[in-house]
Amino acid sequence: MGRQRVQRVWRPVVVYLVVAWAWILVSDLLLYRVLPPGASWLPAASIAKGLLFVLVTGLLLFRAISVELRALERTSDQVRLLNDGLRLLASVQRLFGRSDEPRRLVDDACRLLVDGRHLVAAWIAALDESGTGVRLWGQCDFGEGGGDEAPGSGHAERLLFSRPASIALREGRAATVALDELPRDDPQRALARAGARLAVALPMKHHGRVLGVMGLYAAGAWHPDGRWLSLLQEIADAVATGLYVASLERARQESERLVRLQLVRAEAMRDRDPLTGVYNRQRFERFVGDEVESSRSEGRPFALVVLDLDRFTEVNARFGHSAGDQVLRVVALRLQQAVRLAERIGRIGGDAFAVLLPGVDAQQALATARAVLDRVCGSPVEVGGASVPVRATAGVAAFPDHGRTRIELLNALDTALLSAREQHVPLAMFDPASHSLRLQAYGRGEEVRRALLDGRIVPALQPVVDLRSGAIWGYEVLARIKGDGQVIEASRFIREAEAYGLMEQLESQMLQHVADLWASGRLGERRLFVNVALDLLGEASYRRLLLETLDRHPGLARRVVLELTERHSLPEGEAVTRFVESLKSRGAQLALDDFGAGYSSLGYFRRVPIDYVKIDGSLVRGVARSEMDERVVAAMRRVAQELGAETVAEWIEDEPTAVTLRELGIRFGQGYYLGRPFLAEELLASPDRGDGVGR
Repeated sequence: MGRQRVQRVWRPVVVYLVVAWAWILVSDLLLYRVLPPGASWLPAASIAKGLLFVLVTGLLLFRAISVELRALERTSDQVRLLNDGLRLLASVQRLFGRSDEPRRLVDDACRLLVDGRHLVAAWIAALDESGTGVRLWGQCDFGEGGGDEAPGSGHAERLLFSRPASIALREGRAATVALDELPRDDPQRALARAGARLAVALPMKHHGRVLGVMGLYAAGAWHPDGRWLSLLQEIADAVATGLYVASLERARQESERLVRLQLVRAEAMRDRDPLTGVYNRQRFERFVGDEVESSRSEGRPFALVVLDLDRFTEVNARFGHSAGDQVLRVVALRLQQAVRLAERIGRIGGDAFAVLLPGVDAQQALATARAVLDRVCGSPVEVGGASVPVRATAGVAAFPDHGRTRIELLNALDTALLSAREQHVPLAMFDPASHSLRLQAYGRGEEVRRALLDGRIVPALQPVVDLRSGAIWGYEVLARIKGDGQVIEASRFIREAEAYGLMEQLESQMLQHVADLWASGRLGERRLFVNVALDLLGEASYRRLLLETLDRHPGLARRVVLELTERHSLPEGEAVTRFVESLKSRGAQLALDDFGAGYSSLGYFRRVPIDYVKIDGSLVRGVARSEMDERVVAAMRRVAQELGAETVAEWIEDEPTAVTLRELGIRFGQGYYLGRPFLAEELLASPDRGDGVGR
């Protein structure tokens, strides 16, 4: 700068010297040519010539030096202004290099831009991800100068869609407009009171993509030229890059926060049941182990209570799995409300919960278990407008009376629950004498498994008799286990088959036996009543097995009557409905078993076309001795007749009962009086075995 200033000063001096030398030379030549030598006024003329030269050239020199000095000052101001701009750009870049909230960074950037001399106000707005919405991220010096009508967050959208911001957004270039050229209702005009005269809008770009707009308001004494606009554009782009990087950093931090949160939740949920929120089986068993150690060292008791929901699979089958999930959540909530905070609750099975009661002996635990049962089963659960009843069976085991290790206590708890179920009571405490029940159940489950593998599951037939003629009209097919010189009835192993997940294999073998019986030709026109495992009807594999068995043996479907028990609910869903339609289209018939003993009432008739109603034996047994039982059975016959179904009476054990039922119009019957169950192989071996009625 100093060298440039010296050059600007010496330039007129050099010009002056050249002009002076030329003037002296030319003027002397002219003077001596015009005037005669020796003239007396020659010196005076030379002096006048010199004075004239000094006056004229002095004025010219002064003018030239003044012009150069003014130009030098303007250049100095521009350089200083550009230096200020470069420092501003560097400050903005450093500003966005620090880790902070983007909105705070934008506010700081606005304060850096507004210096009070050249820029009196600024705002920065960013577009949303769609590119159509707008958010005002920062502003500076709008309050005092602009007043209530100054641009702010309430004017952000209007700012972006008015000049000059709309031009910057639409065309992606810097735009300027004088404030007095804007419409009178434009809020930007209010900034004139703060000294602003010019509005400048610059698109904020990152890699060519417009991310927002920077609005600046210049004082009246300053009008940015092309270089300044380029510099301001660089600042706007630096802000855009900073916001982009800050948004990426914020997204990274948010992702890390979410990951940490998920890890914390995963760590917490590792010990929790995801459906009910109570502890899972693994964590609950660790609690039991920890409690055993602490109670042993401190010499204090504690107890365990197990709560198993009754017939919960029917809830899933009748109302759907979402309703079953809701029932489990409500049960868990009621358990939490029924026990103290220090008492641990765990879900230890699909429909089983357990409670750890610290410092409680066996008798206290028994009282707590009764209260828990009352709370859990006190009212039905409302699901989708339906009331789902809650029933449960509970067992109690205590430390150290019933076990001194975790495994012993948990085994004792299972045995207590099994004892309650065997005794058909809602609550039982562990009894060492009944521990063999659990071992027996396990043995029966293993016996079923071995019988399935060895092919020792065989069908038995109980006659279904026409009460008017006394002829055998059909047979109910019953499962038996044969081996070691004895035949085991289904009532002694069917529950274990369900508990050990063997029902589908059992049903598969029984269906094959039914097909073989029909193929033997020994049945004639008689029907085969076959029990259907309703719990399995919700499984596509089981439905497919039934249909494939019927399809492999043409004509079998027209001789099969599939029994649906009223004690269990038909699973919901279109698949089950289509399955029933497929059965009916093949000629199969449906019977409603145990009618009058369940809670399904007449709901089956609304969903499936029932062909036979089998009246439950508990209502049939006293029909010859009880007028009320007689009326109930008669009413059931009328209901079945109105619905287009035949009636079958079960548990006919004497002649008076059979006679009374025949008089009431009951068409068919079965029971020990009419015929005891016998192995199907006897029918195949003896030509006369199925012709009469057994006694």
